[in-house]
Amino acid sequence: MSPGGAGGGAGSPRVLAILLGLIGDTLMRLPAVRAVRERHPEARITAVCDPLTAPALRDNPLFDEVLPLDRRGASLASQLAFYRRLRRERFDIALDFYYGARTPLLAYLSGAPRRIGPARGRWARLLFTDPVPFPLPPVHMVDRHLEIVRPLGVTRLTRRWEFPVTEQARRALAERLAGAGVAAPGEADLVICAGAGDVSKRWDDDFLRELIARVADGELGAGRRALVVADQREPDLAAALLGGVAGRVVALPPLTLPELGALFAAAGLAFVPDTGPVHVAVATAPRLITIYQSTDPQLHRAERPGYCWLYRVVCPWQPCDTRDKDKCHLECRRSLAVTDVLAAAARLLAPGAPVGP
Repeated sequence: MSPGGAGGGAGSPRVLAILLGLIGDTLMRLPAVRAVRERHPEARITAVCDPLTAPALRDNPLFDEVLPLDRRGASLASQLAFYRRLRRERFDIALDFYYGARTPLLAYLSGAPRRIGPARGRWARLLFTDPVPFPLPPVHMVDRHLEIVRPLGVTRLTRRWEFPVTEQARRALAERLAGAGVAAPGEADLVICAGAGDVSKRWDDDFLRELIARVADGELGAGRRALVVADQREPDLAAALLGGVAGRVVALPPLTLPELGALFAAAGLAFVPDTGPVHVAVATAPRLITIYQSTDPQLHRAERPGYCWLYRVVCPWQPCDTRDKDKCHLECRRSLAVTDVLAAAARLLAPGAPVGP
């Protein structure tokens, strides 16, 4: 097949996109998937992703099918059944955007005659038909993925950040909140995301308790309601943070990513740590306060109206160098006070202040 060719079908290949990983990394791979879609509009593109990100990708028109793969809790029998299902799809091309230790084998077991991914070691070089030189260029993660699709004749990416909020997601959110006895969100509501998978990006519980209590006491306006939503990996955290707090404050059940996007879009302001939800909020929330600036402000539209980031430069890495997290004392977070968040919120909520996204 030629570099721009489609393999099994003229202009309509069956493409497997390996998109394992958390939501932020997954969203940063989508410009490369979009480039494949633009080159082959008739392609059938299937994503393999983690179960937590699957609901978000199902709402994205880039994909014809989304297959969640549980890499940790699945039995051997269910994994073998998953690989057999992949082979039945008769993929023409497998693209490894995750480039983990096992994903070259996943691409190989898909049965795709053309398999593209980084040559991270001998096995990868053997299992990929088009091994991409590794390490990839030292550029932003979005641009790095151009190397994975370049063998298909793609020469540029459209750097666009998006997270569709569908009517289906709005209905699902309404049903979820109604089932919990919570009134629908609106302009007067403030969403506070509690918890984070990465400890270096997670606000301390005492900080969040003070923020929640002061919002409940009316510091941002007597009519404002604080909606506290927990990370799916810490489902009880929201309720725990509300212990002893009175006033207009509600602990929400954990939400799927599409439901979270619908919540951000409907509320007046979102306060989100720099973890998975911030990638959703950047594309959906009219007003957003986060801890860190994106490592790629242009892509994340960090200067857009209604976006305030609170990071203070007190250490060499922004937001974090993962190689040194064991040495991190979280000075960047601890240099901030609840008053900083409330002051930023007051500016964003002032009459006439511009909004996004």
